[in-house]
Amino acid sequence: AQSRPSTALSGGQLARLVVASAMAGSPPLLLLDEPLAQLDPEGARMLLEALRRIADSGTAVVMVEHRVHLVKDTVDRVVVMNEGCVVGEGPQHLTEVGLGISLDPIPPPSSLGEVLIRATALNHRYAGADTMALHDVDVAVAAGERVAIMGPNGSGKSTLLKALAGWINAGPIVQNGRVVDVPQDPDLALFCPSVADELAYGPIEHRASSRDTADRVHAVAEALNLAELLHRAPQSLSRGQRLRVAVGAAMSVQPDVLLLDEPTSGQDRREVARLMRALTAASDRGAVVFATHDE
Repeated sequence: AQSRPSTALSGGQLARLVVASAMAGSPPLLLLDEPLAQLDPEGARMLLEALRRIADSGTAVVMVEHRVHLVKDTVDRVVVMNEGCVVGEGPQHLTEVGLGISLDPIPPPSSLGEVLIRATALNHRYAGADTMALHDVDVAVAAGERVAIMGPNGSGKSTLLKALAGWINAGPIVQNGRVVDVPQDPDLALFCPSVADELAYGPIEHRASSRDTADRVHAVAEALNLAELLHRAPQSLSRGQRLRVAVGAAMSVQPDVLLLDEPTSGQDRREVARLMRALTAASDRGAVVFATHDE
């Protein structure tokens, strides 16, 4: 990928590029905020090996990370924080803040409904790229389905979601109902002065009543643990919180098909569990398609 323009790289590839550029200067101290959030398992392994090497050579590496199952065998120290305070040092404190815990399985839907979105022979190549981002991809998603799109960085997951959402013309797509998408970068979807306004914007635009809008905002805020943040400006929140606001804003529209790009990025296990429960409830009347590296 050395000859590719950065505009032809995936989100995960861009994340690796930014970290690599910081490492190239051989800094005495390297600070990383969620460096694994958008990386596939192999990319995460390679990055951790590189960080271990520079740490062994004398660079101090400090990283903020939720994917503790990936980093636990690489780091020398684990410092656990919550609500702006240090909870304690050592992995034994992780479960106190919802990290390092397993998720309960979610049962599959009992039945599926009509096909809500169908695409045939999708193809797309980004300008300057030497390979196809999508090549003859067929997709059909029915009501009640929850579909996880998985694959390594650069495999075309985000491009497929963009095509299904209609942001790029990759081939014939038939939509049966309202399709709403949330991009990988939540800041691209947030523009209101408060979280409450973000959650209410979609229903108001679709002419929902004041009572219905208020009910939807309350339901989504409770489902995604945003109730205490409704008065806050989205830009004042952490990335994981901003992502939940963007997902919540899409959910409040009550779309037939909800497309999410890396919705678990930056979330601890408790928030992932809440999100999956909320998406399960939403997909009873529609479909959810999401790209993820979070196995």
